[in-house]
Amino acid sequence: MKKLYGEKIVREITDQKTYNQNLTQKLLVSPDLRQDKLGYNSDGLNMVMAMPDIPYAFWRGSGMHIVANEVARQTSFNVDFGYLPFPNVMADAEQNGLKTLYSHENIASADILGVSISNPSLIMGLFNLLELSGLSVNREERKKRNETQQRQPLVVAGHMGVLNPAPFENYVDAFVIGDGDEAMPRIAERYEAWQSVTNGKDRKTLLHLVADIPGVYVPEFTERKYNDAGELVDVIYNGNSQGFVEQQVIGNLPDFRRASLIMKKGKEAFAFIDYSCKYKCGFCQMANIRGKYRSNAKEQVMRYLQEFDDMGVEKVVLAGASSTNYDPADLKEILEWAKANLKTAKPVIRSVRIDDIDKIEEFLDQEYLHIAPETGSDFLRNKILLKTIKNAEMMPNIERVIAEKAFTEVRMYCIVGIPTETIADRMEYVDLIHRTAATLKQHKGRGEIRIDMYPLMPHPGTPFEEFGMIGPHKLSAIAAEFNAAVRAKLPREISFKLNSFDPTPHILEGVLNTGDTSAGDFVFDAYKRGGDLNAILLAAVRKRINVGDYISKGNWQAKPWDMIRLVNHASLPKIKRHLARNIKLR
Repeated sequence: MKKLYGEKIVREITDQKTYNQNLTQKLLVSPDLRQDKLGYNSDGLNMVMAMPDIPYAFWRGSGMHIVANEVARQTSFNVDFGYLPFPNVMADAEQNGLKTLYSHENIASADILGVSISNPSLIMGLFNLLELSGLSVNREERKKRNETQQRQPLVVAGHMGVLNPAPFENYVDAFVIGDGDEAMPRIAERYEAWQSVTNGKDRKTLLHLVADIPGVYVPEFTERKYNDAGELVDVIYNGNSQGFVEQQVIGNLPDFRRASLIMKKGKEAFAFIDYSCKYKCGFCQMANIRGKYRSNAKEQVMRYLQEFDDMGVEKVVLAGASSTNYDPADLKEILEWAKANLKTAKPVIRSVRIDDIDKIEEFLDQEYLHIAPETGSDFLRNKILLKTIKNAEMMPNIERVIAEKAFTEVRMYCIVGIPTETIADRMEYVDLIHRTAATLKQHKGRGEIRIDMYPLMPHPGTPFEEFGMIGPHKLSAIAAEFNAAVRAKLPREISFKLNSFDPTPHILEGVLNTGDTSAGDFVFDAYKRGGDLNAILLAAVRKRINVGDYISKGNWQAKPWDMIRLVNHASLPKIKRHLARNIKLR
């Protein structure tokens, strides 16, 4: 058996129906999910919520499950799910069309296809999902097919990966900008009203109806203007009377379930203990575009834990930006209650601010310490990344926790390609690793340190949205330099693993985060030529996009997402000015 992402793949299964039946037998479905609406109804309206990724991503897609359930709960629609098949069942999907998980119906027969794009690099997965479903990838082609009575579902995309929807506009009919808990049920209602009046004809009327929903963006009504140099200079949106689409955030946290609705048997579930983040780190989309921090009531979190315990779930991740955001007294009460009352479900804390670790240190009972210094330089961390934590606060806490807890493994994040970054800055991170290794050796006699290295991404809605980023060649050189420096002075009792970013999604995310519609066309060109790294590099050459040492921001003066009003639109310019002043300090 081959393992992929820790899941056993039954290689002898080659048809989707058997694989889906095998998968559903391994899934737990929460009693909060509208199971009476789960699966197609041939006499009604149907929505498929799909993840353009392998099943591992699908069953961890808690937000997608929550949105699907809101549609089932609030409207007449039935819901089913889809994902990209593993290689052993790909031939069946290519021959017979991509099937839904519970009903084994063709995804193409859905009325609405909702696609969750957590990262823009999933755009190739979107192309693949549409093609396997027998749908036209291009939205204009789908529009023409609808005019000739070849009905195509309304394709709606949402999640963090489409906050800049421009690269996806030629392939998606409508976008939900922000949380979809309220918007997707409204889209379903408008679709039903349109269907009953027009019998599925006059697609433009449907697009007008959904464009009037808060948080819904319809590219059909966008006009883009360019100068003689080909730079984007203006974006005009006529989809609503405002001339822009306002990002949606959850209005009242307890109104929407924030925990897993579908999960693997005997594995782990998620219970979201909060929303947004108290710490406004400059590189983080969650901190910048989720709005005001709100915590979930401890009674609600306990209800999730009890429900998961009744289902036999083993681990429940108390998920959020950082567990140290949550009130320590409430967290202590939750964990003590769980220890006294639950049989199988064990609450797990994974996201920890190391400078705040004293708030929750007594609750840490897991196999490794997971922290995010991001960089070893106080200047880069505090002045550029805008993360308020210093080495002098961090190292004593790391040393104390290793000494007092059973940890023998430490996992850290490292961001490189930060503006003004030098080799000396990166060597400060190397020194932090060596000090951590020495502490592991002193107190445990052995240990393992794992580093996940990422380039600084120019995410929309962050102070870095108008920056470029280092390319895969530069990242590879930095990773090699970093790896050699760590190993040069690493105690032999401590193992070390550096996970540097895969160049393919690195390039795609770098280009798509700030790209215009042409960026999506570049990726589609690469997809049609095989979609591998070589195809991407060749497509970049043809499109004159430099993706080697440095990936510049898109070719624009006006931002491609200027028709989108993110929640921090008023405060972001001030933060950008602050960042610019700090950069000049060097």
